[in-house]
Amino acid sequence: MDWDERFRLYMTSRLANPHFSPELAAKATIIDFTVTQGGLEQQLLGRLISKEQKSLEDQLTQLQEEVTSNTKTLQSYEEQLLERLANAQGSLLDDTELIDVLATIKTKSKEVNEKLVEAKEKKIEINDKRELFRPVAARGAVLYFCIVEMTLINWMYNTSLQQFLGLFDYAIDFSPKAQLVKDRVHNITSWLTRRVYRYINRGLFEKDKITFKLMMATKILIKDGKLTNGDVGLLLKAGSGIDDRNKPFNWMQQKQWLNLKALSKHKFNTEHTMFFKELPERVNRNEQLWKKWIDENEPENTPVPDYEEKIAADQNIGHFIHLCLVRAMREDRTLLAASQFIKEVLGDEFVSPVTD
Repeated sequence: MDWDERFRLYMTSRLANPHFSPELAAKATIIDFTVTQGGLEQQLLGRLISKEQKSLEDQLTQLQEEVTSNTKTLQSYEEQLLERLANAQGSLLDDTELIDVLATIKTKSKEVNEKLVEAKEKKIEINDKRELFRPVAARGAVLYFCIVEMTLINWMYNTSLQQFLGLFDYAIDFSPKAQLVKDRVHNITSWLTRRVYRYINRGLFEKDKITFKLMMATKILIKDGKLTNGDVGLLLKAGSGIDDRNKPFNWMQQKQWLNLKALSKHKFNTEHTMFFKELPERVNRNEQLWKKWIDENEPENTPVPDYEEKIAADQNIGHFIHLCLVRAMREDRTLLAASQFIKEVLGDEFVSPVTD
């Protein structure tokens, strides 16, 4: 075939992770344009500021343009100077024109550098004001990735970024106004969370609705630094990765024992060092109390032996710890315990029946 060195072939794919053979990958430049959570957060922050504090966003844009222009000017001065020096004839001290150019460039460079320092200080000041609105952008990014991950359950649940941005704009435009920035941020965040839930909930099969709400609740807590991915992993897998055949209780199922061991070895977040470390010993000490709790019709609504006060005292993730315990010991009550957890994190509205 005739070949032209200037020929370029561009291909696009909607696949999140297209597979190429090593031989093909070595010949191609693969660019991933998929939006990341951090990137989307920045994009949403800019979008929010342009609506809420347009002058602030305009200032930042203008500042960035000035910085770029000044940096280019500085670069051009350096190039001019190098060119003059390279083409200079005879002694440099005798070249009065070159000395004049050097003096001019020195003065202008000093001015430009002062402008760049001033711009840097101004940018810090603008960014401090922008950061006050970051919680809204962070919540928006978390919610969007909850929606994206629902496609792993059913491909039909695809939602475009454009649709999501419509929901984001709605929350900004229609949420109650407030004098204080923190109150305004709280109002937008609440409206956005509620709006996204109602919009997505309408298109989900009944069996998947609690999954979406549970994802929302756990991802929000992860973003807030109260939970880790390992904590959520414990909720999902429990004791499935443990092999321990030394079950000391005849009344307890093997699966429950493995789940109990997994709980006793897990560190909840960084602040909760092995919350259930003494669980096997406590069950052994108060065997009748624990057997009674496990056999309850509604263990999720019954005080937990030995741990009730400790769980209640934890305002951050006490409800998640309780959910993990119910899931470990009474798997059949997990959905009901999950609803209680969702109610505590997101509010009553997220567990109440929805009529569209």
